[in-house]
Amino acid sequence: MRSRWTRRRFVGAAAKTSAAVVAPGWTLGCSREPVPAAQNVQADDSVVLQHFAYLLFPFSEVGPEPYQRVAAVIEAAAQADASTATLVSAGIAALDAAADRPWLEADGSSQLAILESIDGDPFFNYVFDTTKAQLFNDRTIWAHIGFDSNAPVNDIDWLGDE
Repeated sequence: MRSRWTRRRFVGAAAKTSAAVVAPGWTLGCSREPVPAAQNVQADDSVVLQHFAYLLFPFSEVGPEPYQRVAAVIEAAAQADASTATLVSAGIAALDAAADRPWLEADGSSQLAILESIDGDPFFNYVFDTTKAQLFNDRTIWAHIGFDSNAPVNDIDWLGDE
């Protein structure tokens, strides 16, 4: 059975899914237990990163695991590099400051408004780029969106056969 997803369509969909929509029933949706905290990144920061990633690319049907893996990658980078740790810690502090309380305690529309207000900031860009790379290389996401990783590579019909 041939998938309705071509590589070109998959990449286009990935670029367009940056619209943040809160899916019903997934409140924070991320467990605090499975992802250990990295050095210089607080335990609650993992949950913030998971929820941030979810709001960027909300695939509620896949559960929290792909988002936990995104947070783990960001935490590992923060553990390995002091400037990344500072970027992440300062970015999460800025989210909390913008919410006038912990960002996770703000309602969904306030969380989205805060993310929109920092769009383009280095912290936002770092989390966005890392999330996009991690999620769209995750076979769980591929299966969810119907991307067939076994599709032929030569599916670009406008190039011709030359």
